[in-house]
Amino acid sequence: MDDDFTQAKAKEQKDKMKLKRLFAAKKELTAKIKLLEEQNERLVDAEEELSEELMVANAKIRDLTAKAQDVHDNGVPMDALISDVAELGRKRQEVDNLRVEVEVLREWKREHLEIEEKYLAAKNTITRFEIRVEEMAARQEECEDAKEKWDELEIALNKSENITVPDVVARCSEMKQKIVSLEQVNRRLEEENNRMKKSLELSSDQSKLIEENISLQNKTERLQAEVELLYASRKETREMFGSISTEKGLPESVAECVLASFDSIAQKIDALFQEKMDVLLKEKLVVENELTSCQKTMKEMAQRIETLEGRVNMGEFNPAKTKALHLRINPSNTANTRELLMKLRESEEGLLPGTDSAPAPSSRGGALSSSSLGENPQVKAILRRMKTKHDSELDLMKRKFRQKISEFRMAVYWVFGWRFDAESETGPKKRRYRLRSMFSTDGDVLVLEVGESGSLELLDSDFGKKMLEGLPGRVLQESGSIPAFLGQIILDLK
Repeated sequence: MDDDFTQAKAKEQKDKMKLKRLFAAKKELTAKIKLLEEQNERLVDAEEELSEELMVANAKIRDLTAKAQDVHDNGVPMDALISDVAELGRKRQEVDNLRVEVEVLREWKREHLEIEEKYLAAKNTITRFEIRVEEMAARQEECEDAKEKWDELEIALNKSENITVPDVVARCSEMKQKIVSLEQVNRRLEEENNRMKKSLELSSDQSKLIEENISLQNKTERLQAEVELLYASRKETREMFGSISTEKGLPESVAECVLASFDSIAQKIDALFQEKMDVLLKEKLVVENELTSCQKTMKEMAQRIETLEGRVNMGEFNPAKTKALHLRINPSNTANTRELLMKLRESEEGLLPGTDSAPAPSSRGGALSSSSLGENPQVKAILRRMKTKHDSELDLMKRKFRQKISEFRMAVYWVFGWRFDAESETGPKKRRYRLRSMFSTDGDVLVLEVGESGSLELLDSDFGKKMLEGLPGRVLQESGSIPAFLGQIILDLK
């Protein structure tokens, strides 16, 4: 029994470390979300700057059109027009650069939304895991009650001779029925958990595919529109300048110089655009690698959570390798009981010669005097040895019971974060417990009372009223679950 308890305690410590790692991963995701929010703010600022630049470019285009009309009508010199065309080329280049940056920031925003969805899914999974852990704690309490009943049965069997074998068999059958009912509840919880997992996986995959398709279509249409607008503006500028130069009779060298400047500006713009595209592709590869690592981390977290949920559904032990003594009939206790019965029979057979050698009752007396049997030294020695042995066994069982109860309370405190202190009974079949979290102060205590039917009632206290008014109170009203209520209090106190 000590080895099994030590193994169970080691598994609980491992699961606690896994839960800490899950919380650490949760903090990392929160930091990444904050970074993406900052990038989103920069995106908004860049969009505002882009709108301002577009307004300035449109004003420049209008001015250029007006000047071209003046050249066409009044014969204004071409120097101002050439400088305005060059300025327009620079402005268009700046606008294209800003558009590229806006596209990058929008891509980061979409990735931010995807990571936020994954973070919410992981948070929901952790919440479901904590609820399962609380349910497991309740089942462990029921199993502990069954173990206490079994221990009481053993103590009564060692102390009294009135308990017979049929009584032991009847109590064992009751315990078996209770164990069967607990296993059925465990199976139902496992089936419900599997259904929830399948539904969540299907919905998340379908929504991701739809969002990716829509984003790709929008990006393609936007790029096509911008490219068409750019080439149309270039063609219109060249045609307008050609018509102006033909009407005004400009020298061919000037026209060729201006057209060559247009071509060089276009080449520079294309080169800058290609350079920016190369930089963006490199950044895209970096982001894709980070996204792949995040997805891998999320898969590992999901596998760990699934493993922990499986252990919770199995009762925190593997029934194929571990024997839970409080859920099965203990063969060692049965062997000890049989050995004790054999010793009692042997002692009875040893007492029979003493009764045969005792004087026969007189014709007037009815039965044999009890003092004659009590004065037998052999009988006294046997009874003294039996009493000493029973007292030592009882003291050993009391020490073991106190030790295991203390270890179990410490395990509950470190795994679930709550310290349970039992108070005296307040009435017939009513018990009261005080619960204090490891994250709360000395005065923050919840008081629960267990009724005759096993129902739990939260008594009035300052800390209890404070929790009922906040989010834990809403969780208790919606779910009606004390474990979920305690889990939400732990999250709020952290």
